Amino acid sequence: MKNKNLIIGAATGYQKNELYFFVESLRKVYFDKVILIVNKNITEETRNYLNLNKIDIFFTKYKSKTIFKDRYSLYSEIIKNQLNIENIMLTDTADVIFFDDPFNNDLFSEINIFLEDKTIVECETNTRWIKRLYGNNVLNQINKNRISCSGITLGKRENILEYCDLMVFEIKNFKYRSFNPFSAGKGSDQGNHNKLVHSTRYNSVKKFYNEDGFVVNMSNSDPKIIEYKDNNFFIKNRKISVLHQYNSHGAIFNEVKKFIQNIK
Repeated sequence: MKNKNLIIGAATGYQKNELYFFVESLRKVYFDKVILIVNKNITEETRNYLNLNKIDIFFTKYKSKTIFKDRYSLYSEIIKNQLNIENIMLTDTADVIFFDDPFNNDLFSEINIFLEDKTIVECETNTRWIKRLYGNNVLNQINKNRISCSGITLGKRENILEYCDLMVFEIKNFKYRSFNPFSAGKGSDQGNHNKLVHSTRYNSVKKFYNEDGFVVNMSNSDPKIIEYKDNNFFIKNRKISVLHQYNSHGAIFNEVKKFIQNIK
């Protein structure tokens, strides 16, 4: 049977230890195609581990410190070579864990955007990204919206490909200027992402809150919003499909470790 679903993850700079929770949880619930983007720094141990778990590798020359913005052109390149794929998940890797196959979720739509628990104006970092990328006019137009996380996006192949190409355009034409010479503006693609998904072009797309339980983003959340019981994670009694940024909170991280031990 041909794979119809594809998960693409940015994993440059990560080795087996950093990818272990992602891979172990994923392969308990999802058995279709996975491609991880890596660079020459990947170890033989990590390559063997990914191969053992039937995860394909896509090599890039891009450096780990810039992959956050370079990944969209790589996503696009990969997708254009996967002609038989119907559904795609773009995802971070080292801070993502799975409890269900994300493509089996009843909420799945043509394109799925996932929100955090704060508005843009409530977050200094997201405000800075958007202001430096686009200026105050754009910031003031969208800053009352919930932050949308750029780490995970799901949808139909054609919709995800369009999203990637739009992100490539935004990143190319609106460059983040960091005052720190040692910083590449890591994470600033989220500023581009929020400008895009809060534009009129994306007014009608599905935007999910954490309490929907589809993808839960934790970096701007109270850790008490989720509960670990019966070796699963819940939010308002709804089972979570994918948990992102679990390492933002020590208590949740410890429970994730327990979960991994129990599924081995």
